[in-house]
Amino acid sequence: MEKIKLTLFEDKFGVGGIETFIYNICSHLDREKYDIRIVVVNKITNYYDDLLKSLGVRLIVLVPKIELNPLKRFKMGLPAFNDYLKKEENMCDIMHFNLSDAIDLLYVKVARKNGVKRRVVHSHNSSATSLSKKIVHYIGKIFLDKEPNYYLACSSQAAKWLFPKKVYRQKDYLFVRNAIDANKYKFNETIRKSVRKNINGIIM
Repeated sequence: MEKIKLTLFEDKFGVGGIETFIYNICSHLDREKYDIRIVVVNKITNYYDDLLKSLGVRLIVLVPKIELNPLKRFKMGLPAFNDYLKKEENMCDIMHFNLSDAIDLLYVKVARKNGVKRRVVHSHNSSATSLSKKIVHYIGKIFLDKEPNYYLACSSQAAKWLFPKKVYRQKDYLFVRNAIDANKYKFNETIRKSVRKNINGIIM
């Protein structure tokens, strides 16, 4: 059976909630069923490199030069994303966009114009840190809200922030919890004794 080609998109890939969510997706999806890629505009950490490599997941950076200014990064990222999708080998069956504001829906528009049929938008935010960001967000929301055709949100507030009124009010989106692997934090007597021994050694 041919694998489903899944691309996970994020603007700035660092160490945070969205990155953790993306990694959790990659580590739990059936790799016999899915061929997974992560596409980012900027990568500002190497923290996940070995973890993703061990899962067989490619991490593709569109703009190698780190640009912390979001506007400048956007101006470089959008044409780079368009160029990436124009190559046939980069086309996918599903593209999952992890977004914080509506201006980044322009990436979804580019995906639609390049033939990506299933465009999933996942809202991870519920506000902006400045008035200018809020203005740009609401302008983007007005003109770009129909670019996605599947909607995910980490909360009802996040859905209201990014999605069209019809989608939000009719709850025509999937609520996805920011889950953690609870097994990583289960009590372990062996680890407890080891940590206590090390701490006692330091104190003494």
